[in-house]
Amino acid sequence: GGEGTMTPSIFTFDVAENLKSNTFVKSGFEFIGWSTSANGEVEYTDGQTVMNLANAAGDNVDLYAVWIAPYTVTYHSNDGTGATEYSTFDVNVAKNLRKNTFARPGYEFIGWSTSANGDVEYTDSQTVMNLATSAWANVDLYAVWSPVSEYYNITYELNGGSVTEELPTTYVSGQGITIDVIPTKNSFEFMGWCLDSALTDCGYPYEISSSFARDVTLYAKWSFVCTSGKWLHIGSDKICLYRQKETSKTINIQIGSEVYYLLMSIDSERRINSSSNKKLRMKQGGVIYNGHDWSMM
Repeated sequence: GGEGTMTPSIFTFDVAENLKSNTFVKSGFEFIGWSTSANGEVEYTDGQTVMNLANAAGDNVDLYAVWIAPYTVTYHSNDGTGATEYSTFDVNVAKNLRKNTFARPGYEFIGWSTSANGDVEYTDSQTVMNLATSAWANVDLYAVWSPVSEYYNITYELNGGSVTEELPTTYVSGQGITIDVIPTKNSFEFMGWCLDSALTDCGYPYEISSSFARDVTLYAKWSFVCTSGKWLHIGSDKICLYRQKETSKTINIQIGSEVYYLLMSIDSERRINSSSNKKLRMKQGGVIYNGHDWSMM
């Protein structure tokens, strides 16, 4: 209750008169009007003009001061985006929380907590009362998020390779996945899976992070292996000299009992792959071609 005193008012039937202005006080509360019951809602405002509040002459009408104690509720996105306007509440008055308008990609809003890392204490738009017990207080509510299990696609660029076992084609956001399948390619060594076509972000096994939430393309990275012949060095370059099945070539190098046929043009795999009429001369310690020393590994 409030404090202070007010003298009774005397009214006359069928005569409009003003209620007295309130002089009661209540620490931390605001007077907002009068009610005909101790816990009722406002029925008459301060100083309101009224008539015939009583049903008969000589009756007494009791009016009770209605008090409110306002406090605020502030909403926090908690790693989300967007804005949700604060709410104003009154002590001892039930009211709904605001509906959440925050968003967080890959997550679902599930409620509010009074701490940033807490569990759900209030649901969206829940009717609440007395989150604060004193006037002019502020209550902080934090959005609680739950990861959404969304599936994303994985595609592969084998770059000339092939696989004999199944490659995973999807992964779940928030979980990630490990790609440990090894493809094969004739005369090449597999160097790993890469997240970019430039083949710079690579690894094996490749870990698609649990923080990923998008479709992914993985590229196979290869290193040529001179499995069927010998490596030749031309200056700082390295070329695979491989053995040919044909014997109708005009130029060859014999190393011990092995005969290698040289095809003079160089393909994208750094192999000599087409015939040429240019001459190749042998010398001690290596081969001279076009003024460059060729050495055998």
